[in-house]
Amino acid sequence: MPEVIKSRLNIEADVKSGRANADGAEEEIAFLQRAIDGFGVALAHPRALNPVLDQWLPRLLIITLPFTALLLALFGRKRGLYFVDHITFALHLQAFVFAVGLIVILVRVLWPGLSLGWPLFAIFSVYSYIAYLRTYPGNWFWAGIKFGIICSIYGISLLIDMIALLVYGVSTLPAV
Repeated sequence: MPEVIKSRLNIEADVKSGRANADGAEEEIAFLQRAIDGFGVALAHPRALNPVLDQWLPRLLIITLPFTALLLALFGRKRGLYFVDHITFALHLQAFVFAVGLIVILVRVLWPGLSLGWPLFAIFSVYSYIAYLRTYPGNWFWAGIKFGIICSIYGISLLIDMIALLVYGVSTLPAV
């Protein structure tokens, strides 16, 4: 990590100056220092985060299923569906993402330089919208608005979860 960044992120100076003297502050400072050091390690060796991601990412995706089902239930009420139906639909969408992701991985093995991010996003968006319309029938315009709100809330929550997972992951990396 460059010295300029280290000097600006030097938490020990805060401890010595007395700005961090509250109860538990030393533990928080130690965690922050581990995270800062871990970011340096992660930037130098990105694959060092793989064990943490391998362990926690599947759990994170399973934990988000009931949250997604709750959003679907809130926006799809008065449809006569039970909560298990909403969870099934959310699981169906996740399974579709994994299936398309597997196909993308296979295609990338055959053509390494091929960029598939936007096509994957477009395929998932169209398929998810059509699946939403078939599961929660109604006006296509309002269904699109509802589905857009659901996807936005889910995306923001998944982004927050991924940032938290990244901070946790870099804080567990050994300092070099």
